[in-house]
Amino acid sequence: MMETGVRRALRAPTFRLELLAYTLVSASMGVATVVVSVAMFRRGGTTLWATVGVVSRVAPFVLFSAFSGAIADRLDQRRVLQAAFAVQVVIAGVLAATVTSAPLAVVAAIGFAGQAAWTIAYPAMAALLPRTIARDDLAAANGLLSTVESLAWIAGPGLGGLVVTAAGLRAAIGVQAGLAALGLVVASVALRGGARSAAAEAFAPVARSERERLRHAVRDGIRTVRSTPAVHHPLALLLVSNVVYGALQVLMLVVAWQRLGMSEGGYGALCAGLGAGAFAALVVVGPASSLGRPEWVLAGSVLLGGLPVALLAIAQVPATGIVLLAVSGLGLVVTEVLALTALQRNLPVDRIAGVFGLLDSLTVTAMLVGSVAVGPVIASAGLEAALVVVGALVPVLAVVALPQVVRRRTARTTASGTAVIEEVQVIAGGSSPGAAVRNYILNR
Repeated sequence: MMETGVRRALRAPTFRLELLAYTLVSASMGVATVVVSVAMFRRGGTTLWATVGVVSRVAPFVLFSAFSGAIADRLDQRRVLQAAFAVQVVIAGVLAATVTSAPLAVVAAIGFAGQAAWTIAYPAMAALLPRTIARDDLAAANGLLSTVESLAWIAGPGLGGLVVTAAGLRAAIGVQAGLAALGLVVASVALRGGARSAAAEAFAPVARSERERLRHAVRDGIRTVRSTPAVHHPLALLLVSNVVYGALQVLMLVVAWQRLGMSEGGYGALCAGLGAGAFAALVVVGPASSLGRPEWVLAGSVLLGGLPVALLAIAQVPATGIVLLAVSGLGLVVTEVLALTALQRNLPVDRIAGVFGLLDSLTVTAMLVGSVAVGPVIASAGLEAALVVVGALVPVLAVVALPQVVRRRTARTTASGTAVIEEVQVIAGGSSPGAAVRNYILNR
């Protein structure tokens, strides 16, 4: 069923072209992240500058995603995407001229500006879907978009790391610019062709009516998440996974230089390992999603993403570090895709776009927390302790404690007699509150 939906979704010309363009420029953004991070750490020489480089990537999404979504909804999303792609071509040119000589604060500001301009792209893609995809294929199209997003955040920097290691920063900027320019060309072809599926006209009135409600999208998204117990567990594990990923962006820089004794291309090599694991996840995620006990599979993928990071504390050679990060990259992407799929399946169809706009801000906030918090941990407890805390302590605590938190929250709600918990009890067949929560999550 899902495979058929994916094939049907890809038959829509506008969606197919825009998804390709979005994929290309998303990869370009990943390369840009490596360029800025390596330049900041190489020239600054401290964990603080490494953290600033990572924060410049994620902070714009925390600050501007909701605002960008409101703008994208009021404009032609294909033109919005075209403009966002064009800005990234310009940013690549500016980086080429400044990355090795401009003050570090300027380099960070350029990276921040590029990411800020990119915050409008994901909401524009999400808003484009109902205009170009039949209702029955929206879930499949969202799955494709979510997979691209996950790969972009992990595999994109892997590509950048590979190029930096092999050919240096300027070559990486050239790849960044080339990918962005190619994405712009593809988007321009879609725009000129005016390719719209037959479903576009049918969904246009829905899209217009929804515009009036988007002023309350953040509030409605929060309300929907709070009132849907089935999404609490996957959402929490998704955020934990993003905390680990955010911390990893700083840790890889420090591990490459201080622990594994790698050359200046060491960070790039570790990023490439992480990206290789992310690509391998494409093979694994399908079978993983079809296994029984989805909450166990999701918990296992969280641990798979984290524990190899802890093992870096005892790694002695670069090859071991690269392999461990490949395993971590696989676990992180599997977690992301499984969690997002669970959210899509359990949320009301007419609330998915609003909630996913909120998720964009939440997940990047989690990355920011990980990136900012790991520096003080390194400074106070040392690199090895930070690796163990990020890779083992945080994921294990989350996997063990979150079901208990959900169970207690549901038990409190049961005492208040809400309709949601009445539904849980019916599904559970009058079993215990813990079994009720578990059965509710599995049966929604």
